[in-house]
Amino acid sequence: MRVSSPILHPYADGLVVATKVGVTRPSPGEWVPLGRPEYLRRLKVERIGLLQLHRVDPQVPFADQIGALRQLLGAGGVAHIGLSEVDVVRLKAAAAPDGPIAAVAVELGITPAQASLAWLLRRSPVILPIPGTRPVAHLAENVAAGEVALTDGQFARLSAVGA
Repeated sequence: MRVSSPILHPYADGLVVATKVGVTRPSPGEWVPLGRPEYLRRLKVERIGLLQLHRVDPQVPFADQIGALRQLLGAGGVAHIGLSEVDVVRLKAAAAPDGPIAAVAVELGITPAQASLAWLLRRSPVILPIPGTRPVAHLAENVAAGEVALTDGQFARLSAVGA
């Protein structure tokens, strides 16, 4: 990891750098959840030892937030991911993206939602998915899924999920 602070560099052997993402501070004393995948992926270092989702953004599907963290994990930018202040239901859901959809998403550098949409679009020329697009960022992600080219192997793995 490149670090500009002389206090932390050089690292002692075994030191793990951890940080949290998922909130922004628009003004003093105000913390707002921010879990959009493009925000979660904007690391400005080569590698983080532990990246924790500090708050779940209620405006962004939880699977998309976990998917963005898993992409960083799969790309090697993060050694471990963690969650703060989540309930058991979300903790179990976070473990579930380890399946074929999450794996294909990591392989292609896209969100699990985009992988699912790409599969639907390839499955049949007469299928027109209508995914939820509350924020504009979701609209852009959903439209981008139309450009995703799944390999035959990826398509087969995704098809097996629903079989």
